[in-house]
Amino acid sequence: MLATLRTFTLVTVAAVSAVSVTTPAFAAGDTQSRTISYADLDLKSDAGVARLNQRVRVALGEVCGDAGTRDLAARAHALACRRTAMETVRPNVELAVANARSDTQLALSTAAIRVDAR
Repeated sequence: MLATLRTFTLVTVAAVSAVSVTTPAFAAGDTQSRTISYADLDLKSDAGVARLNQRVRVALGEVCGDAGTRDLAARAHALACRRTAMETVRPNVELAVANARSDTQLALSTAAIRVDAR
């Protein structure tokens, strides 16, 4: 039981601390990143979770670009970037919510999720 709890704690800290999302369309070194803090949110409430999801959507738009552009190649890239990033970020958001709503609170190194895109 203790080994399982330690493993879960390590996985939680690693997963929630940072998320790295990359797409190959930009030149090397042209990385955009945003850190999404949720330290001020009550993830036990639906309103807190909704606010975190909104922050994720805003950060994805910032790092992936404008999906509303008329440039079809840029639009396709932005949509693919957002889709990939959301698939990567979603489990970490769910883990943060599950941790907040569990009876056993785990000590996390940070209450933030980092989103990177190239």
